[in-house]
Formats: sequence, structure tokens, C-alpha cells
Amino acid sequence: MEFDINAFAGSMNMDHIAVVLVCTGLIILIMSYWGLWHMFQKMGIDSWKCLIPIYNSWVVYRVIWKSSVFWLQFFIGIMVNLLPTSDIPYKTLIVIMGIAVDAVITLMLHYKLARAFGHGIPFMLGLCICPPLFYMILGLGSSTFELSAPRKLRMTTITLKGQEYPIHNYDHINKLMRSDKKAAAVVELSKITGMTYEESVEILDKWYLYYY
Repeated sequence: MEFDINAFAGSMNMDHIAVVLVCTGLIILIMSYWGLWHMFQKMGIDSWKCLIPIYNSWVVYRVIWKSSVFWLQFFIGIMVNLLPTSDIPYKTLIVIMGIAVDAVITLMLHYKLARAFGHGIPFMLGLCICPPLFYMILGLGSSTFELSAPRKLRMTTITLKGQEYPIHNYDHINKLMRSDKKAAAVVELSKITGMTYEESVEILDKWYLYYY
């Protein structure tokens, strides 16, 4: 007996289709946040932060790359959505350029995220094509998080929240950074100073210059 796809489609009403779409969306959403929850744990970030839209992206950008890049992409997203309804010259060209820049930023972020967990370009492509699945692989799999540390010292003393932090007081942290173990340096610095993971990342970002 042959399967008649047209008859099957005709037998389904819009309610059935809506239920299937909603269930599929929920499954994808659960997969995504489940993977992010465990991925944040491996990154040394409080897992609950992955549950807050927009903020979770900002946290990842701040640890993996720079928070300023997140705000650039955020602004581009707003521009791309608002320009089509505006009346300015060359708006189509500006929108196309905005989409292209947004795509490049997303590719670079996924590459940095994949590399921080010990993967390469194929994994980056997987993150671009199916983020929920690959978040689960990063969070629940055997991958370990270890950022590549910048080796070029930018400044020796920085001030955060009125407290001065000279790098020469933290020789162990400096050795970890020189050994290309930024994630371990962040954890150690947060333990020594009592700062949050994100504050420790901020200090290391100011101490050292990123050249990649």
C-alpha cells in the first residue's frame, strides 16, 4: 500500500500543525537551554545566567571575546530591523551590509567558542547551523573549557570598583597566563580576590592585550 502524502496532509487540520510546531519549538528551546546550562558551568559562569535572554549572550561575549562586540552586533540588529520601515537613501544597501557584518561577527564568535573548547572549524560550522545540538555537545560532552591566554602585557596595575590590582602581586596568575591557561587564571584570581568570574575576566582583559 503506497503512502499518499497529499491525502495525509489533507487529513491534518491547522490545529494539528500548530501543535506539532509548538512541540518542536519547545523541544529545540529545552535542548538549547539544557546545553547552555552545562556549558556555562564548564565556563565557570553561574548557570542561571543562561536563562536570561540577551544577558546570556552578553556574558558569553564578555568571557569569550569582548562585550563591546556584543553591543555592536546588538546595534546592528536594531538597525537592520528598523531601517526597512524608514525613509532614508540607500537603506537597502545599508541593511545588506549590516546583515553581512552581523554574520561575520557570529561566525567569529562561534569560532572562538569552538576553539575555547578544543574544537575547530567543522565544530564552528555546526554551531552556526544547529546551535541547540552543539550547545548540548559542548555542555554534556567531554569537551573542557580552556581559553587561549594573550601573552602581551598591556598594563601592570588596574583599578576596579575603587580597588587597585597590581599584577606583580599575583605571580601565579601571571604564570598561568603565560602558559596559555586563561580559564585557570580566571578561576584562581576569583578565588584569591573573592571577585565574580566576570570581574576576574575584566581584570585579565585589562592586564593583557588580546591580539587574536
